Amino acid sequence: MEQNPLARQIGIALEQLEGELKGLTAGTIVLQIRNDTVGKFGIRHLPVDCGSANKGGSGMSAAHVQLLRRLALEALQHKNSWTHGEISYDFVLKQDQVYVSMQIESNYNMANHMFQLKRRDRREARTNSFFIHNGNTRQLTAYEARSKTILAWISSGWDCFYFG
Repeated sequence: MEQNPLARQIGIALEQLEGELKGLTAGTIVLQIRNDTVGKFGIRHLPVDCGSANKGGSGMSAAHVQLLRRLALEALQHKNSWTHGEISYDFVLKQDQVYVSMQIESNYNMANHMFQLKRRDRREARTNSFFIHNGNTRQLTAYEARSKTILAWISSGWDCFYFG
């Protein structure tokens, strides 16, 4: 499912669940999203009355399932720019009408976010290292000051001065 847009992946997941959705009257479809890719998906059934003698014909038909799928894909417009999280579709069949509500949960990992900030800050931070060549002065970023490209600059005639 990695190469398809998220809407198409959700459509495929709902197609896979069609057999399980037929006959249900209510439940929750859960889709876990990572990097805009559907991972795990399934249905949380509402409690099923095991003692019921009437087991057939009271749940969703194929037409109801197709309507549920269409409504779920239309509701996807409310997803914003996040790429990790969970989408839950609560559905119920009442008086031969399908009702769907969507709950979106976005997830962020602060450790990854902080690591990216630190790495960017390190690269952009200015140091007290300067290169001077033919009267041109250039202040280095911390990343450049630590990198091996300095050796190439020095060997090509640049002078390094450190003001600390």
